[in-house]
Amino acid sequence: MAHTQSVHPDDSLVEDLPPSPLAVTEREQISSDDRLIAMLCYISQLVVPLVLPAIVLLSQNTRERPYQRYHAAQSLALTLALLGLFIVVSLATLIWQIVPLVGALVGLVVLCLSPLAAVGAVVLYLLYGIEAYNGKWFTIPIITPFLRDQGWLPAEKTEDTASSLS
Repeated sequence: MAHTQSVHPDDSLVEDLPPSPLAVTEREQISSDDRLIAMLCYISQLVVPLVLPAIVLLSQNTRERPYQRYHAAQSLALTLALLGLFIVVSLATLIWQIVPLVGALVGLVVLCLSPLAAVGAVVLYLLYGIEAYNGKWFTIPIITPFLRDQGWLPAEKTEDTASSLS
């Protein structure tokens, strides 16, 4: 079986095994527009949360574009999960403020960790946006399995597709 060399300039010495025929068919169907929209679904969450993924999911044109819909659903769910986590932490901190000394300490810890969490969220969105632009069908822990269980994302098709995600 022949090996093909990677087309990425920064890892030109790395050789990849050739993908299965199903993976080649899926990869051929992913256009540069699909990759761009998928990337923007993640990156746009930093500026205007929830808007672009909602537009992509509601658009009639994307019904035939599974790559766009996959990443739009994931980015929308990721944003909703992070917003939910923010609300829960804020409410828990507010409730702890009732206790005099402990509340002040909890508030101080949350205040110090909030910038780190914000930077982590930005890094996640950028990383996932770059991966989507590279044409990868990746899995976001907890979120993607939940979306698949709900039927909002298609089930994984082959082991080759799943192994290329990581």
